[in-house]
Amino acid sequence: MNPAKEYILNMQIEAVFENITDHIKSEISKAQKSVFIADAWIDDKDLLKVLITKAKAGCKILLIISEDCYNKTPRIPYGLLEKYHSKCYIIGSGEKELIYNKFYIIDYSTVITGTYDRSNNAEGKFENIIINYNDPDLAVQLISSFNKISRHYYQADPDFRAENKQLTNWDDPEIAALQLEVKILENQLNVFENERIEIEKLLADFHHKHAIELGDIILEILKLRELKYRKYTKKHEEAKEDYKQYSKQFDAEKEKTRFELADEEMIELKKRFRKATFLCHPDKVGDEFKEAAQNIFVELKAAYETNDLKKVTEILNNLEKGNFFKSISDTISEKNKLLAAGSKLHNQIKTLEIEIIKIKLSETFKTINNIDNWGVYFKKTKEILEQELQELRAETDQLLLQSD
Repeated sequence: MNPAKEYILNMQIEAVFENITDHIKSEISKAQKSVFIADAWIDDKDLLKVLITKAKAGCKILLIISEDCYNKTPRIPYGLLEKYHSKCYIIGSGEKELIYNKFYIIDYSTVITGTYDRSNNAEGKFENIIINYNDPDLAVQLISSFNKISRHYYQADPDFRAENKQLTNWDDPEIAALQLEVKILENQLNVFENERIEIEKLLADFHHKHAIELGDIILEILKLRELKYRKYTKKHEEAKEDYKQYSKQFDAEKEKTRFELADEEMIELKKRFRKATFLCHPDKVGDEFKEAAQNIFVELKAAYETNDLKKVTEILNNLEKGNFFKSISDTISEKNKLLAAGSKLHNQIKTLEIEIIKIKLSETFKTINNIDNWGVYFKKTKEILEQELQELRAETDQLLLQSD
């Protein structure tokens, strides 16, 4: 296989919206040789303990943070890092020169970016991180940025690099920086879109299962309610409309195709879907590829929504055979176009983030997300509905007898 294609296919990207600090600590705990960090604040003491533990074990830890009250020692013992041959660069005034391009780089392979502040006041906010696994090219580019910042403020310090790694030299550093930013935004857009699709699929799967498992009972209950309120004009009309609307929804759900998959197959379905979207997402490819990428993406999404593992696998295999679409960051080298592309991607990401937050705040999502076992839930709900149905039957039978 072409090495460039193999590199792309081995990459994995994940968006994390919850328990963010735990995820970061988990990734750092895997480090064997080096951890590079650029961020404004890191005042999470547990996270510092993990970094110091890795430094003690011989892992090179290099930090760039802002000179801010949250980062002041001795409250935060950054000095311990230097004791173990690591380094913390404190830069800026603490008011104007905060680091907005935040990243963690672990062993020149795993890259963490995102909006999350690695500080005590960050947890609980609607923030996120993007974890890029097995992406040495992105890691090398970000470490080059790290070195430039550290040399600017600490001219005497050596250029820290991991063993056997060659940092790229570009003819135009500004263009390279913009291409790097666009690449990061492309990855973020991809995982945010996947997050939304997966949340929407969760809701759709639940409603489909709900209809298939409980639809017949609910329809009978609604019909009996219509009969129960036949002498009450307003309630009768409401019950009649409820029956009509649910009957339409129930028929629509029964017509939908959903392949039944085992838990292991569902995990594989999601994995292959994510991998395929990385290769064909229409919003991250150059203009000349958009139409073809859009057609494949629509087909892929439809297969994913119906749990069609065979079709998702087929699309992924075709993409892996060589039908790659070049991304915006790989096809544009003009400053104005890169700035425009970055701005567009940023706006798309913010829109997706707002949509995801809105869905996650909805009572429907909270209810479904809190169900540990759908089988148990539907069994218990069915028992409750059957009891309600029996009571309604008895009640309506009595009303009919009285009317006679």
